[in-house]
Amino acid sequence: LHVRSRRQRQMCIRDSYTIARGNSPIGIDDIQGVARAMDDPSVIVVRADSPYESYEELVAASQDQALTWGVAQVGGTEHIGIERWAEVTDSEVRVVPFGGGGDMVTALRSGAVDASLANVSEALNQIKEGDLRALAVLAEEPVEDLPNVPTTSEFGHDVQVLSLIHI
Repeated sequence: LHVRSRRQRQMCIRDSYTIARGNSPIGIDDIQGVARAMDDPSVIVVRADSPYESYEELVAASQDQALTWGVAQVGGTEHIGIERWAEVTDSEVRVVPFGGGGDMVTALRSGAVDASLANVSEALNQIKEGDLRALAVLAEEPVEDLPNVPTTSEFGHDVQVLSLIHI
């Protein structure tokens, strides 16, 4: 990336968050990560007292009727991941956007939505504390921190959703 002035550099840094919206003076191809910090797979979570106790139950219910899924924002990782999952599992989903991940989890825990897709790193503590129940990881391989949670691949549902964190 060739940037001529200090002001242009500052604009590029600030505006890199708006590349997807097309409002930035730079494009995604102008940015290159220096190192991959981590791959953070997504996990399907429900509230602890949800009637869906297993991945199979959630899939069966989603094939009968559209369940509500909380997402942080329309077009975000969770939204795209849920839509891909629904296509692979022949399920119906009704997506409800919230202002951010915190509001999404609050809605899930209150019962305002049936399920959500969260990054393992963001949901792990609430899963371990018993506030959320993890039903499946959207990855090919199991997640070390969630050894008893199956992957969607184990059920023949070939859909992986990862957040790639670069620096």
